[in-house]
Amino acid sequence: MNSRGRAHRRAGVHRKAVIVLTLLLLALPGAARAVSEEATLPLRSVTLYSSGVGHFVHSGQVSGTVEIVIPVPRTALDDVLKTLTVEDISGGTVRAVDYQVSDPLSRRLGRLPLKPEGTLLSLLQGMTGETISVGSGALRGTLISAEPVAETDSGAVVLLMLLTADGLQSVGVGLDSRIAVEDAGLRAQLAEALDMIRTARTVDSRELIVRAEGRGTRTIVAAYVREVPVWKATYRLVIGDGDRHLLQGWALVENPVGEQWQNVSLTLVAGDPVSFRMPLASPLYRERPYTGFPLSETVLPPHYADALPGRGGAEELAAAPPSERRSIQVDRAEVFAGRGVESAADAQPAGVFHRYVVRRPVSMAAGSASMVPIVQSHVAAELLSIYDPQTHASLPMSGVRLVNSSGAALSAGPIVVYEGGGYAGEAVLRYLGQGGERLLSFSYDQRTAVNLQTDMTPERVTRIRIDRGVMTTISSLRRQHRYRIDSRDAAARTLLIQHRREGDWRLVEPARPDEQYADGYRFRVELDAVGGSELLVTEERARTERVSLSTISADRIQVLLSQREIPPAVREALARIRSLQSDYAAAREQRRSVEQRIDEIYREQERIRANMAALDHASDLYQRYVAELTQQEDRLAVLRDRLHDARAIEQRRAAALERFIANLAID
Repeated sequence: MNSRGRAHRRAGVHRKAVIVLTLLLLALPGAARAVSEEATLPLRSVTLYSSGVGHFVHSGQVSGTVEIVIPVPRTALDDVLKTLTVEDISGGTVRAVDYQVSDPLSRRLGRLPLKPEGTLLSLLQGMTGETISVGSGALRGTLISAEPVAETDSGAVVLLMLLTADGLQSVGVGLDSRIAVEDAGLRAQLAEALDMIRTARTVDSRELIVRAEGRGTRTIVAAYVREVPVWKATYRLVIGDGDRHLLQGWALVENPVGEQWQNVSLTLVAGDPVSFRMPLASPLYRERPYTGFPLSETVLPPHYADALPGRGGAEELAAAPPSERRSIQVDRAEVFAGRGVESAADAQPAGVFHRYVVRRPVSMAAGSASMVPIVQSHVAAELLSIYDPQTHASLPMSGVRLVNSSGAALSAGPIVVYEGGGYAGEAVLRYLGQGGERLLSFSYDQRTAVNLQTDMTPERVTRIRIDRGVMTTISSLRRQHRYRIDSRDAAARTLLIQHRREGDWRLVEPARPDEQYADGYRFRVELDAVGGSELLVTEERARTERVSLSTISADRIQVLLSQREIPPAVREALARIRSLQSDYAAAREQRRSVEQRIDEIYREQERIRANMAALDHASDLYQRYVAELTQQEDRLAVLRDRLHDARAIEQRRAAALERFIANLAID
């Protein structure tokens, strides 16, 4: 509804006042509404969350029956409809919230020949069957088809086929051609479609009308949540002497929307409430299949893991001696020390979140930004050199173990470190709750070099158990990680070596790490002189292997017998198995040898019988073949007896091996 229509409607309602609630929402220049002279609901407070949403509260005095007009940017209407709350807190009644709605542009244009992304070709194809005139009117006819063509010298890009009074005629048209539509109704539809496209492109706001009824002067509060720029935290850590280090934090707050903040209460929340976008402002249409079959519904700086509780870290920091620092003579006036700044916010817990409530009202022009100090506190910190081979193969990082004793949770953000009178580097601070600790690194430590070498030791059998023909072997694998440290500076400092755990490898030496985190261990090495030192980390992994003694190979038995840790009973049993296996193998080989000789005689007899079939029975060769077959049959009789004996021996020896294995039990 336009302003003139609404003015007539207001005139027809007895004594109704219109209050324009100017929300903190995007609006195009010149789209702002005139504010009612009767009353306004000014912006009172803004709460910004680090997840990228903001909660805005407006409140003001109204009298009688009112209509509160809320201009809302089209892009924010879904959020406002999802989260808007309105209260008449002095006895009145909120009756309804009205707003304008229209189909999506593509759906509204569905009945018209023009599309938002339309081209000359698609427009003409949508006019098939209409009467048009091309050029100055010399060519007139009914449009039959429009086809794309390669651009010609005349500039034609579309080829039209017209049915004229003289028959079919084709004509090429280009982007500068004149085409007249004779049907007045079609011309009106084109004008309507163009107006829809223009309005969708230029009109970026909608209106919510809150209707409230009551008597006398009352207070109405309207609030909503919508998308806003993420407020950002940035920190400065000033390394001091001993355990006194200054942490200074600033919040970067932006107001890119089209309304000025005037004396607004500002709260910054370090927390990530669940928030999502949902299409509520536009009608939704469910897609239906066009076939008769049912369709399914379409559905950079390094980060260090926190130490595990009771495994070193913050609880041991207080007992650690302060790291010694070299004294550097500098002009104190040129050294950044965080002087002259105090926090402008009070830190307060808010359920699972933590918030900073700015003490004084904030004023900020539309489209401006501001930095607000929210932390100014001395905190505990330990200076360290942190070595992780996945960060750099040989150089550790200069770092700090920061303990958040500021009295407030620290939102995520960059942290700039100042040391010895100047800039020392930067790190990224992840969200850190009150009392929590975090390892940060901000530069390479060129004073120290570390060389890592890993050696594997041969597998060692630690236990063997035999039961029901199955041997269970438990072996131990060991590897040693040798960290060779080259200190190039005599300054006293602590090197923290981060050793990552892999798979089921278990730490053996040192027996206990100085600190343990989710993916491994950390070890402290104190450095106080130029020279070399070494940290040896030994890990062990147990491997269990089960093998049937009936199928165990002689080579595997030999490997086990070579282990000095094998118990005597197991050693004797394995030796006996190897002996029985040898006897059984010899009998098997003897049986196979006899079978091979018999097979050779059979093959020779087949050859002889094939030759005899082609000979005269009275020939000398035939008679010689008969004599050979007789001799072979005599040898076969002897070999069959030997094969019988060989098989019997093989079976007895196999049975002996199986009996021994079946009766063997060693634990």
